[in-house]
Amino acid sequence: MPTAHEKEDEFRELLKSYTSFISIQVQKYNLLKYGLDPEDIMQDVKIRIWKLICDERIIISPASYIKKIVSST
Repeated sequence: MPTAHEKEDEFRELLKSYTSFISIQVQKYNLLKYGLDPEDIMQDVKIRIWKLICDERIIISPASYIKKIVSST
């Protein structure tokens, strides 16, 4: 079972690798047109990723999973 520190490290590494990808995925929805703040969606995506890591689920394909999270958010 991973420690809290290991989970934080995993979260940071995932964000470090995929922050640009997440941003591009969020921007393609042109959220301002709907009165939504892209930063709010970015934050929601980060929270969902954190919860996933805390639940100790294994992400086989991070890019696909993140794209799915952005779409559903």
